[in-house]
Amino acid sequence: MLSKKPCSKCKKTQPLTEFYRHLDGLSSWCKECYRWLNRTEYRKKYNRNWIVTNGYDLKGKGKLRKHIKYLVSKAVKTGEVKKQPCKICCDTKAQAHHKDYDKPLEVIWLCQKCHTAEHKRIREAIYNAQEKK
Repeated sequence: MLSKKPCSKCKKTQPLTEFYRHLDGLSSWCKECYRWLNRTEYRKKYNRNWIVTNGYDLKGKGKLRKHIKYLVSKAVKTGEVKKQPCKICCDTKAQAHHKDYDKPLEVIWLCQKCHTAEHKRIREAIYNAQEKK
């Protein structure tokens, strides 16, 4: 049996005791590299970048999206807006898609797969429009 293993992060060969246990064996990074990852400043910076990149920033547009999601949820509960199946594939598990955030209760109901495809189509259209300039 092996008594040492290389860390995939720092590339140092270290004893097995220097690796955390996981369900399927040992982690690929050594304990020292995990400690580096978990240092407060790095974690704050990484989490902040992820939050902003993925639209969960609670400033500006992210705050608006969260509020509109709340408004739609409230309208569905009160019966003001009726939840419908996906407009494209008729799946009953549908999500609200907004073409215009200025009209929060005007939604198109799409399943997750179709919703993702719609956002991809929109991103590609924006990218192509910018590319033509």
